[in-house]
Amino acid sequence: DFGFIKHKKSIKNSFIKGSYNFEGIEFSYDETNSIDYWNELDTDVKEKIPSGSNQDAYISWRPTKVNASLKYSFGEKRSKECYDNTYKDFYRNAIGIQLYSVFRPLSPQLAITGFFEKSLLDKVRAKLTYTVDDYSFYNIGAGISAKIGKVNFYGIVDNIAQFNDIAATNNISFQLGFNIIFN
Repeated sequence: DFGFIKHKKSIKNSFIKGSYNFEGIEFSYDETNSIDYWNELDTDVKEKIPSGSNQDAYISWRPTKVNASLKYSFGEKRSKECYDNTYKDFYRNAIGIQLYSVFRPLSPQLAITGFFEKSLLDKVRAKLTYTVDDYSFYNIGAGISAKIGKVNFYGIVDNIAQFNDIAATNNISFQLGFNIIFN
């Protein structure tokens, strides 16, 4: 996954080229002649460092992302009708691994997740995950989903191992939701 944004409307780019060596300000007190030190410094910087602005279009690149996964399904084989009235075979259980990476300017951010999926009933599925990333070596998550008629309900909780000390954790997430399925 990669992308960019081309900025071409309502643009104002400001730039400064050069360097300035600042060695401090020597304050002196004179009751009759007050000195505006800030104004003098501002004027000196503007004289010694050229600056300007323009309205040139530019492109900013979005961080590149890579997602990959392997999944092995096993257990009782079942069939299910898909949206196009064909039948799709699936298994009751699955294990797998997922790799997520995003390449940021300072360093890449990586996460690897192992998972176990189980079909509890015909229309109820659960998933248990274990993730290692930059923030934690023991991020345990769980999710469950159920399809009732044309509505899919789901619940997801992440970083279960940190529930005993929420103040010390880097992140915890909990999601509930539903999807309406149109065939």
